[in-house]
Amino acid sequence: MKNKKAFTMIELIIVIIIIGVILVFAIPNIVATMERNKKDAIAVSAKDFIEKTRNCIIEGKRLSATLTCGYPTTSATYYLKDIDVNNQIQRSAAGDEYDRDHSTVTVTKNGDVYEYQAVLKLKDNSATCTLNYGEDSCH
Repeated sequence: MKNKKAFTMIELIIVIIIIGVILVFAIPNIVATMERNKKDAIAVSAKDFIEKTRNCIIEGKRLSATLTCGYPTTSATYYLKDIDVNNQIQRSAAGDEYDRDHSTVTVTKNGDVYEYQAVLKLKDNSATCTLNYGEDSCH
């Protein structure tokens, strides 16, 4: 009898089934990890947006003929399109584009403390990140 060194059909089917089972468990974890990374990237951009707003307020920059940054007496809302004039916060690390007309930072005076809340939205409405008092909540 000849010594055959090949896989039988049953061995190949078993290998394919094992790979299929591994993929069934791996794909949801990969998708969840990618979604978490996307939210983390948006949170980083929201923090950057707050820092740019804080710098604008500290420096008292004039953004347009009608809008100047400055410390609000009660609260003020700034838009991404006004604060980020050089388009440095145009896309997230995941490559998604931000809605510059609806992404805002609201600065509220609470006693002697100024509180910042950033709401950063993606253009395709797939995610929104709200950064409030240093804690992020993205969905």
